[in-house]
This record gives sequence, structure tokens and C-alpha cells, in this order.
Amino acid sequence: MLPPHISEALPQGQGFLRSYVEYAAQCGDAPEIYHVGVALTVLAGAIGKKLQCPYTSGSMLVPNLYTLLIGGSRVGRKTSSMDTGVKLLGQANPESVMPIPGSYEELISQIRATPAGLLTYREFGHFLKTTQRGYGEPIRTVLMDLFDWPTDRAYVRNLKKGKTVVEPPICLSMISTCSTDLLYSYSDTEEWTGGFFGRMLLLYGDRDMFRMPQVWTSARDYLVQQLHQFVHAMIPDCAGFHPYAWQEFERWSRWRDSTARDFPDRVQSHVGGAPTLAAKIALLYAADAGEPTGHGWAISLESIRRAILFVENLYLPSVKHLGEKLALGFWEKDRAKVLNVIESRPAGVYQQEVLKRAKVSLELCEQVTTTLKAEGTIVQIQGAKGIMYRKRPDGEQPQLRLVPPSIGTPPDQQGTP
Repeated sequence: MLPPHISEALPQGQGFLRSYVEYAAQCGDAPEIYHVGVALTVLAGAIGKKLQCPYTSGSMLVPNLYTLLIGGSRVGRKTSSMDTGVKLLGQANPESVMPIPGSYEELISQIRATPAGLLTYREFGHFLKTTQRGYGEPIRTVLMDLFDWPTDRAYVRNLKKGKTVVEPPICLSMISTCSTDLLYSYSDTEEWTGGFFGRMLLLYGDRDMFRMPQVWTSARDYLVQQLHQFVHAMIPDCAGFHPYAWQEFERWSRWRDSTARDFPDRVQSHVGGAPTLAAKIALLYAADAGEPTGHGWAISLESIRRAILFVENLYLPSVKHLGEKLALGFWEKDRAKVLNVIESRPAGVYQQEVLKRAKVSLELCEQVTTTLKAEGTIVQIQGAKGIMYRKRPDGEQPQLRLVPPSIGTPPDQQGTP
């Protein structure tokens, strides 16, 4: 029996998605939220390139997903949850599962061979570490580009070595796992406020009890058969959303946009992208429920309602939890970066140099320096070319350590911890 908040966020029929989550929940004691994310991403990898519908601004919506399962290190069952679903897809159609690329050239070669499939990373922390800069950085850039790349356009990227071209249709999905510790260690504020993490379906889970796993061979074979059918199915063109479905979708999107400020600043891009995620999930739910029955079929009201419940019950709570959990840690990292630059120039450093060397935004720099001034750690002076900061000499004034509980809260409203 699935928990109510999980059950109501899934299609109610016994299609692949619900059957998989019920099966995977018996295979171990991982949080059920992981199984939902794995099921959706595996289905997207199996069916994605053939399933699309008209969306806003004349674009076509494709239900590919970049899913990241997040939790504690070695206790959350993240990787085992991912492996359960990926193995099923590998049995149904080995060509749909792409191996981990070791280089940019290998990634391009794999995408050319499998332009529509599922890319797996067993440890996303390692990916973050090796693609921050240098030789691995183009891998991250390509994955960001391809997330919402038009399926009918070739992907072209000019490098010093020459031009890279990947012919359409391109519909790449990805799934990976990461512990909260590594996520904090190898990511920065800009990656959260920018477009990198904003493209990802983040699902956070905590394992609450031990449960002995069971193996249902018949259920596994049934799920493999279902995936095999999705891989080879001929799906008719979708005309979009049913009018009632679009009305419900628009109403919810407006309401959700009006409540965006309830979420931490670092995850605002996730809240802004929630409607598009809901539309992608609804498209997958419609396929899972057997709605594509003829040319010009439409996504039903039931599918969009369940997709909205998925976003509200599972996705956005994960996003909000991560935003709050990582806020203080990221604040400490940003504070240290700015302070290190200031300390390196005893006579003072201009604000522009702080921005350049610490690689932070002007808004973030002002928030950090305001707090450092309130602590008595630095002083602000007026230089010939503008604002300068220098470290207050030891002994000039006692230093207080006031770390704000939220980066979005002005220091003068925080009080003393």
C-alpha cells in the first residue's frame, strides 16, 4: 500500500507508472518518492522522442527529464532505487540506456548513436566536481543545451577543434543520485539561481524504516514487457490539452506564480519552471493511461490534475527543503569567498575586483559585505574609483559572527542568533 501523498500523485489505473512504484516499493526500503522519479524518467527514456504536444509560444513540449535523487550518504538507497528502474529499461531495450561518458567526445559519440535515450550517472557529486571547469566543462554545457533543444533541429556547437553536429531528433533524459553533502560541496549559488539546477527534477527522500526486500519475478517481467511496448509503440500526434485541462492548468500556474516568494531565493528558478514540469508529467501520465488513441488526441483533465499533485506533493516540497537546508551552508561558502578576496588586499579592494575574483553577483556581494560590516569584520571606504573594502585590523573592534538564517533576509531584520 502506497502512502496517500504518493498514491494520489500517480495515475489511478494500473499502468506502468503505478505498477512500477508498487513493485519497487517491495524491492527494498527506499523512500517511495525515489521510485516515482525513477519510473517517470525511465518511461521518458523509453518513449520521449515519439511523445510531444503543442505548448506555449508555438513550441513543442517533449517529456524528457533530468532527475536527481537526493538524500543522505549511503543510507538513503538512492543508487539502488535508480538501478532497479534502469535495469528494467535495459532489458526492454538495451539501446535506450546510455553508458556514463568519460569525455566530451565520448558524450557526443553516444548521443549520435542514441539521440533519444536515458543517460545515467551513478554519483552526481563526481559529475559536478569534474565538470566545473577545464576539460569536463563542455559536458555540462552540452547537457544544459540539449535539455530543451528542439527535436527537429540539429545540435551544432563550434569548438576550437572544429564543429560538432548531432542530427535530430534529440530527446535526452538523465537520472542520477547525490548526497546532500556532495551537493553542497560541489555546487555554488550561481548554479542554483541560474539555469543548471533549474532544469532538474529534484526529489529528496529520507528512509524512515528498515524493510526486507522481496523479489517478484512475474511483476518484473510484466514491467519489462510494458516498457518494450512503449519503446516500439506508434504514438499518434497530440493536439495539446483538452480545454478543461488547459483551464485547470492555467488557473494553477497563475496561483503558483503568485506564491513563488514563499520559497528560498536559491530555488526560485524551480518554482518558475514548475508549470512546464507539470505539463511534461501530464504528457507522460496521459501516455501511461492510454490516452493517445487517435490522431489529434488531447491530454485529459485527470492527467493534468495528477501531474499538479505530483508537483505539489513531491517536487516542490523537495525543492523547498533543499533550499532551506542548503541556504546556511551556501551563505558560509559565499561569505568565505568574498572575505578571502578582501583579506588578500590589506590596503583595500574595489568592489569590482571582489565581484570578478569571488565570482558572485552584485546583489550577493552587497548582502555579504553588509553582513561583514555589521559583524565588524570589514570596513567600507571610498576609493578614487568607487567603493572599496578592507579588513578591520585585529583589536580595532571586537568581531561578532552573525550568520543570517536566509540569504534573502536583509541583515538588519535578522537579529542576533
